[in-house]
Amino acid sequence: MQVSTEAGSGPAAQDRPTAARSPRRLALGTRLTIYVTLSVAAVITLITFVGTLIAQRQLDKDLRETAEVTAFAVADDIELRQDQDPVGGDPLVPVLRSFMNAAPDLRSITVFRAVDGHAETLVSTSVVSPAPPALVQDVIDLGDTVTAQPTPDTLFVAVPLRRGNGVTGAVAVAVSLGAVRQLQRTAGLVAFGGAVFAVVAIAILINLFARRLMLRPLNEIHRVMRRARGGDLGARAYVTQENELRDVADGLNAMLVELDDLHRSLSQRVAAATGELRVRNEELVRSYESVSRLRETAARAQQLAAVGQTMANVAHQIGTPLNLVSGHVQLLQHEISDPAIRRRLRIVEEQIDRVVATVRGLLERARPHGDRQPVHIDSVVSRIGDAMRARLASSGVTLDLDLRQPLGSVAADESQLELALLNLMTNALDAMPGGGTLTLAAASDGGRVRIAVRDTGGGIDAAVLPRIFEPWVTTKAAGRGTGLGLTITRDLVTSLGGTITVSTSHGRGTTFTIELPAAASAVEVS
Repeated sequence: MQVSTEAGSGPAAQDRPTAARSPRRLALGTRLTIYVTLSVAAVITLITFVGTLIAQRQLDKDLRETAEVTAFAVADDIELRQDQDPVGGDPLVPVLRSFMNAAPDLRSITVFRAVDGHAETLVSTSVVSPAPPALVQDVIDLGDTVTAQPTPDTLFVAVPLRRGNGVTGAVAVAVSLGAVRQLQRTAGLVAFGGAVFAVVAIAILINLFARRLMLRPLNEIHRVMRRARGGDLGARAYVTQENELRDVADGLNAMLVELDDLHRSLSQRVAAATGELRVRNEELVRSYESVSRLRETAARAQQLAAVGQTMANVAHQIGTPLNLVSGHVQLLQHEISDPAIRRRLRIVEEQIDRVVATVRGLLERARPHGDRQPVHIDSVVSRIGDAMRARLASSGVTLDLDLRQPLGSVAADESQLELALLNLMTNALDAMPGGGTLTLAAASDGGRVRIAVRDTGGGIDAAVLPRIFEPWVTTKAAGRGTGLGLTITRDLVTSLGGTITVSTSHGRGTTFTIELPAAASAVEVS
């Protein structure tokens, strides 16, 4: 098994930090088996080597002690025999064989005698491993024990034979070191075989235990991690072993539960936010539609207002002379007695009355009319504010709504009231080309409803202020205004029984205040 996090695909996976991984990395179980097996094999080999070395040294020491003890024992026996009779070669053969039989590791025992200071062989148990002459000569010359190892497999220990104060000969004992070499070879084979067996056995056992204790739980955890990375937050890891991996699995499950709950909560919030956004979009669409209708209405109203204003001026200019003509005709009817002339004067009077009636009709048509009904000021102000908010924001103007409850209702045509507020807000926006704050406030006071439109622009010139509501008066550049907006607004407000006033301060802004009678009072006025 390979416990590693695979690199995901897509933008989400690219945003997650991932560790570089080898494309051919050994699985965790294999690496664990190799590491532990090699460690145990190294420990076993080291222990075997140290044990063999200790055993080899101990065996070598024992063989040396055996050779020395045997040599001293033979020398003591021969010295005792010399005190009784001169020692010959044949009587010593049984004695030497008995020593050989007592110590199987001995290869030979040789007895030398000193003749004129030189060593001569008296008797030997073997002719295969003779003692080196130099060794025996050193013993005779020095009168002390001498040890030599002429070959790797043979060790000689020689001790002097004494009679009185003189050295009469020497005893040389050869011991075989083949057991030590055999121990080395055997220990090496055992160590190698044991290491191989231990490696195989330990690898099998570790693999079995690792699969049961580690690899299966890790496989389960890895499986759940892959499913969770694929989007299945309902996946759970089931680990039955009571160890740290069980704690890891429980922690992973708890984390997945929290992530699942968080995902559901976020989904619900996203759904709610999407629904709210959809509603806001619908309201925004309605606001844009309302603004479009208001703009169309404002354009038509300006056109009609221009025509109506012209008609009103013409009617006023014609009405006064016609009244004078009608008066003179009536005077002539009283002064002239000729029936024919009087009949003609009546015809003239009738025609004059017809022209006067026509002029009065033109004046009536020039006045704004609309269907009045109770209108909630807060809804009108909020709706026109929402409709203008996007346009104001694009020009760097902040809209501040100040609606002081409770707000009453007024009897008015809702579209005409919205048109009046739209004219005032448009003028305020044009007065703040560099941005600012537009405040739309509404409050009720003493049976009247007050609506204020306040900007932070440069204010109105004192020379223009007295004529601000007159037709064709405007402070805007040519092509940007007709000078009828405030006139239309004043006529609409006046037709509702209200008033409109303006206050301005140079460099600080302008405030237009509309006061309308509440719904009950408005009905009485109308």
